Amino acid sequence: MIKSAILEEQTNQLQKEELAARILNQSRNELYLKLRYLDLALGNLDLAPGTASPAGTDGGTLYYFPDGLLSLYEQRGRAACTRLYLHGILHCLFCHPFDRKGREERLWNLACDVATETLIDSLYLKCVHISSGAFRKSVYARLKEKLPVLTAEGVYSWIMETLTEAEVSRWEMEFRLDNHCFWKQDPR
Repeated sequence: MIKSAILEEQTNQLQKEELAARILNQSRNELYLKLRYLDLALGNLDLAPGTASPAGTDGGTLYYFPDGLLSLYEQRGRAACTRLYLHGILHCLFCHPFDRKGREERLWNLACDVATETLIDSLYLKCVHISSGAFRKSVYARLKEKLPVLTAEGVYSWIMETLTEAEVSRWEMEFRLDNHCFWKQDPR
């Protein structure tokens, strides 16, 4: 009886992993069609089940937590999963996981997410579209007043000088999509 329950649970977990992998593969295929210039990046990010919810990258692999990814898909749809995939790819292309250089980790992560989300929103792609609320639009307007190009480094400096703790928390709720637990901790 116990062996049967364990076997059933393992089978269920494997089915979730396979379904989550299929969702991410469909996301990658959709991005291939819409953003052909990213074909090398899209083809070089491996997928593997992990514990970071809903997903996170170390720069070589996108680790996905099946339950978290399936929940995201169920609650927010395919576009949210495709956006999550593109978000991870852009972190890798901009070397965000490797380039903290002694910056405060929480604020660096936030700055990377803001810069990445700004770029995704500027692409106007239906396959990754989420409705930008008034708060997100006001953040973009504030940043664009001070920064001609929204890089993670520029956003980080601006956040350090400008935001209160309450504002940082609010921005994290708005811009955090992925888990940065796999990012390398540089000694500098």
